[in-house]
Amino acid sequence: MKNSSTFTSTQAERDDALKNCLAKEDRIKHQRQLAQAELAKEGKIILLDSSFYISECRHLCQRCVDAASIEIDGIDGRDYPDFSDAFVSAAKWDDGTPLTEDELNELESQHSDLVYEIISDVAFNM
Repeated sequence: MKNSSTFTSTQAERDDALKNCLAKEDRIKHQRQLAQAELAKEGKIILLDSSFYISECRHLCQRCVDAASIEIDGIDGRDYPDFSDAFVSAAKWDDGTPLTEDELNELESQHSDLVYEIISDVAFNM
């Protein structure tokens, strides 16, 4: 006797499930981009892995990086327009707490376009 609770699916069903999953990820990504754009107007940046934490009261809290606190080092004008040696050397959360080395790396990888824009601004105002 065959077990009726066994789930079997066709390739088409698996493909549809994957498409639905990817579409949901795209919607979430779009919502994050909209939220990030709104916060960027206020000079704040969200880090996807490090921005959320549980407070002592067990509440989910969110913090943002203060864009004005971002410091850049390693700028070499001879490396224009790439500035491949430049990097974020320091930044602070909106509460004034410095970002850790891992958080600085996360900032650079998730917001490379913004970091490049800051690097360019610093390089041309030297």
